[in-house]
Amino acid sequence: MIKSRRKMNYSLKSIDEYQKSFFEQMVFLSNQLNKGHPLFVPKNIERDFLEFKSGHSFDLNNHWRAFLLLDEVDAPVACAIVTRCKASAEKKSFLGFFESVKDCDLTLLFKSCEDYARTLDSTELIGPIQGSIFNSYKFKLDQKIFMGGDPVHPSYYPELWKDAGYSLVGRWENILVSRLVYLLKIFVSFLFSYRGKNLTARPYNPYKREEEIKLLYDLVIDSYSNMMAFTPISLEEFKHWNEIILDSNFERSFIFIQHKEEPIGFNIDLVLPFLKDGEEPSMRMQFAYVGKKRHLAEKARGVADIVMRYHILHRVLKPFGPIPLVTGVYENSPFRHWLLKSGYSVVGTYGLYGKKL
Repeated sequence: MIKSRRKMNYSLKSIDEYQKSFFEQMVFLSNQLNKGHPLFVPKNIERDFLEFKSGHSFDLNNHWRAFLLLDEVDAPVACAIVTRCKASAEKKSFLGFFESVKDCDLTLLFKSCEDYARTLDSTELIGPIQGSIFNSYKFKLDQKIFMGGDPVHPSYYPELWKDAGYSLVGRWENILVSRLVYLLKIFVSFLFSYRGKNLTARPYNPYKREEEIKLLYDLVIDSYSNMMAFTPISLEEFKHWNEIILDSNFERSFIFIQHKEEPIGFNIDLVLPFLKDGEEPSMRMQFAYVGKKRHLAEKARGVADIVMRYHILHRVLKPFGPIPLVTGVYENSPFRHWLLKSGYSVVGTYGLYGKKL
C-alpha cells in the first residue's frame, strides 16, 4: 500500500506508439526535477528517447508503454515507462524513465504500470531500468560522493518506490583502495607475475574498430547474461546506449585480456568527474572490467595483476598519481569478494528494486 501523499484529482495518459509531444513533457519534467544535481546534463528527445521511435530495433523487439501522471491543471508531475523484451523467457518487465515530484500520490501511476506488466504475462516488475541494463539503470543509494556515470535523480526516489511496495533486489558498488594498499598491489602484481600465466593484455585496435566493438559486445553479453534483469540486445542498441564510451580515445585506456590468445575480458579506463563533500571537484580514473563469466572467478587475481602491470608500464597509471576507482561491481560478483579481501573499500552504493505481481 502506497503511503498517503498529497491528494488531488490526478489523471493519467499513456502511449505505446511514439508521440513527440508526449516525450517532450517527460523531458521537461526530468530536466526540471534534476537541474540541481551536480552531474546534471539536460535531456533531449533525440538522445534519450530515440529507441522508442517506430522501426528502431528496440521498438521492434520490445513491448512498451509510457505513462504520464497529470495534476488538476494537466501539468506533468510523474512519469514512467514499462518495457518487456519479446524474446525473453523471463516473466519480468522493467520499470524505468521514472520521474516524480516529491509530494505526489503515485498510487495511480504505479498501479497502471503494474497492470500493464501483468497484461504482458509478467510476474515481477523491476527497476529503475531504462529499457535495458545496457542503458542507464539503478538508483544511487548514497549522496556523499558523485562520479561520472552515476544515475542522475533526486535523492528521494528510492523512498517513493519503497512506499509503493518495491524492495531492494540487487546492489552494486564503486570500490576504492588506500594509497598504501594501492602501492602494495602494484608491487605484488610484478612480484607474482606467474599468477597471470597464459594471460596477456593487448590494446584496442582503432584500425579494426567494427571488429573490436563486436568483440566488446560479445564479451559484455556473455558476462551480463547471468545478471538479474538481463535481456538480449542488438549490436545497434549496444552502440547507441554506449556511444559516449565508444567515441572515446581508446589507444591507451582500452585493453583486451586474453587467455591463450582467446579474449576473455576487457578493461576500460575513463577519466570522469569525482565530487565529494568537502573537497574540490576533481577528475578520477575509473576502471570498468568485464570478463567471460566462466573465467571471471578462477582468474580474477591474475587478471587484476596483468591489468595493473599493463597500465603502470604504459603510464596510464602512476604509483603516486590519483588512485583509480573500480566501478559498478555487482554484490555477488566473485571479483567484488576478491577486491574487498584485498583491502579495497566501498565508496558508492547503487540499488535495483523489484515487486512481485
